[in-house]
Amino acid sequence: MRRSLLVLLALCAASFPIPLHAAPLRVVCAEAVWCNIAQQLGGETVHTDSILTSRQIDPHDFQVSPETARRVAQADIVVENGAEYDSWIDSLLDGQENPSRDVINIGQTASWRPGDNPHLFDDVRAVRLYAERLTDILKQRLPDKKAELDTQAAAFAHDLDKLQARLSTLRFQFNGVDVAASEPIGGPLFKALGISVTDPDFALAIMNHNEPSPEAVANLEDTLRHHDVRALIINPVVSDPAVDRLIELAQHVGVPVLPLMEMLPADQNWQDWLNARIDAIAQALRPS
Repeated sequence: MRRSLLVLLALCAASFPIPLHAAPLRVVCAEAVWCNIAQQLGGETVHTDSILTSRQIDPHDFQVSPETARRVAQADIVVENGAEYDSWIDSLLDGQENPSRDVINIGQTASWRPGDNPHLFDDVRAVRLYAERLTDILKQRLPDKKAELDTQAAAFAHDLDKLQARLSTLRFQFNGVDVAASEPIGGPLFKALGISVTDPDFALAIMNHNEPSPEAVANLEDTLRHHDVRALIINPVVSDPAVDRLIELAQHVGVPVLPLMEMLPADQNWQDWLNARIDAIAQALRPS
């Protein structure tokens, strides 16, 4: 039923005239983080429009509206996380015939597979592939802006190189450290740092709004009580009784609780946000 409604909304939105122009190109992103990067790469050649901007919205639960469908229909370029993270936008795209529109599915671009972590904004490699793909599309559409786009792409790639170097350096400190997580937020960063998440079944169940198995809950509680993990990672937007109990337990036994948000703050660019997340992880995991 929900998919049928999404397709109907998309078909209605497709009837709106799509403006034809050269620059700026209209880039519509499912999540604000991807439009932040698109703005850095495109500069004055793009106008970005993010659908999910509130830090209090769970991207997995977003409900589309006719206004959402209209914005997607009018895009020159649509950017989605993919990786089963924002499937609602796929239903909109399926119902809109627009052969001139480019769609970047970052999960597909990064060769994401079921079972991999879907939080690709925490994955420097995935972000690099996205940046390269978007820059290629912009240069194809705006060949007279190639020099400008190449300059902006090089500056962004330089920032990616610095982030990758920082992660490689920190890996020497944190490789082999164990953490617990109520949801698989930050997973690509932990992997880059050599950090193991001890409770993937519990985290996946919470992310998918399923009840964790009693065994998964018991195992996670034991790791906290025995201090077998250095921190408990939580998504502060997600409220769940099982997670609330774990937070209380962690605080009671003295295991640090580290909140990591999914949505980019409005006043930060992606690089600063990722560096702040790395700072928070490093501070929580360093021995006291």
